[in-house]
Amino acid sequence: MREPALPAGATGRPLPDRGRQARPARAAERSAERRADASLEDGLFLLLLAELAFAPFWFGGNRPFAWMVNAVVWSGLILAYEAALTFKRRPYPVPPARLAPVLALMACVLAWILAQCSPLMPVGMHNPLWPLAAGALDMPVGGAISIDPDTTKLALLTLLPPAAAFWLALQLGRESRRARLAVLGFAGISAAYAAYAIFSLGWFPTRLLWVRKEYYLDSATGTFVNRNSYATYAGMGLLASLSALSSMIARIHDSAYSWKRWISLLLTRSAIVPGLLLCAVMLNGMALMLTGSRAGIASSLLGVIVYYLLHTCRKGFRWPQAVSLGAAALVILVVVLQYDDLVSQRLQAQGVLDAVRLAILRLGLTALGDQPLAGFGFGTFEESFRLYRDASLPGALLIDKAHNTYLEAALGLGLPAFALLMAALILLVALCVRGSLIRRKDEEIPLLAAAVSVTVGVHAMVDFSLQMQGVAVTYAMLLGVGASQSWPSEKPAADAARAAIRRPAGL
Repeated sequence: MREPALPAGATGRPLPDRGRQARPARAAERSAERRADASLEDGLFLLLLAELAFAPFWFGGNRPFAWMVNAVVWSGLILAYEAALTFKRRPYPVPPARLAPVLALMACVLAWILAQCSPLMPVGMHNPLWPLAAGALDMPVGGAISIDPDTTKLALLTLLPPAAAFWLALQLGRESRRARLAVLGFAGISAAYAAYAIFSLGWFPTRLLWVRKEYYLDSATGTFVNRNSYATYAGMGLLASLSALSSMIARIHDSAYSWKRWISLLLTRSAIVPGLLLCAVMLNGMALMLTGSRAGIASSLLGVIVYYLLHTCRKGFRWPQAVSLGAAALVILVVVLQYDDLVSQRLQAQGVLDAVRLAILRLGLTALGDQPLAGFGFGTFEESFRLYRDASLPGALLIDKAHNTYLEAALGLGLPAFALLMAALILLVALCVRGSLIRRKDEEIPLLAAAVSVTVGVHAMVDFSLQMQGVAVTYAMLLGVGASQSWPSEKPAADAARAAIRRPAGL
């Protein structure tokens, strides 16, 4: 039989598989897109670190100019990141659903602050001072829950930089490479500020940046006006340096097979970064002791203890951690023996708590008892405290902070909103603690966030360091990075799923 004729133009050869040829091209395009996205996110992350370095520079971030710069820069970073995700149609690295309870609680607190400064709230919820003001002026006066709505709005604006720092660190820090770089970057930044604090105390103790220093002439304050605020910052820097040093020693230990390998590492450029981190530990430790802050030093040491206790619960007490702990203990011991006179003199002269703080605490609790539910308005402590001030405080002493962040927040927000705020923070810290215990890699990052939370939280009981944007932005960044690394990586599961798809059926 004759074979059927082929169509015109046909050769009888198998046609090329155009789909198979197109796959490498599509894969190359996707790879190029991923590299472009990573470059954009890396650029935003570097800008985040640059803003983190600026945050404590302008007098600890506690000046209107610093508030304005921080608000503009952090808003720009947030908008740039959100626009990039929208344009690329990419999901968040950390889905908001994972933090739904925290975000819901914070949204409730934000809504309540907006309600406090709104004149549209029912008259029955307004602060009792507004009817008194209307009677004294003999004219109608628009009221609100807050006794000073403008101050409440300004205080709400100061929350934007820490909130933006947390969100960006949460999303950009999901990649472990960036998370480690964030810890290393802050360790270096804090060491630079510590070096400046030590140098300025020794060579020009009467100058604070470019102005005359009026307070704490015998204490290291860095670029902060208050030594207690800088003590919290130096304590966070000490913890970050210890964490980075401990994790680096552990990685070197895991890759080193003998003592000869260790010696070769220490004699090459591989020892440069651990050596710099050890210098950062020493600088932050010295600067911390030179502040003379009783609560700052105690809370920082408590954070170090919590860090190593959690690490021991996680992996047991291994000798790489013993080396870093021994180095930290030696540095702290030398610094304490060298500079303990400043702290001991303050303890002997003033005790653990001075009379002024105790009087402020007593009067603040009295004020909270008068407005326990609605509060006086977020950020209005100075205005509300004037109503309760008595002769137990010196008349010339300006009281604009409660020296207790919890009391000041409760007095401004009211107890229900304050409880929601604390619940959100506790959930985040608990997430970091859980992450430090279940992660098989980079567990030091959520562990650091938990330890820093202890330092900041304990010191907030007796001072207002967390109300300085230099401290608040830094803490928010560390907490965001720690939370982002609190979940196990999805890469193994994703790789297994892709392998199952490629695997022929029945094999």
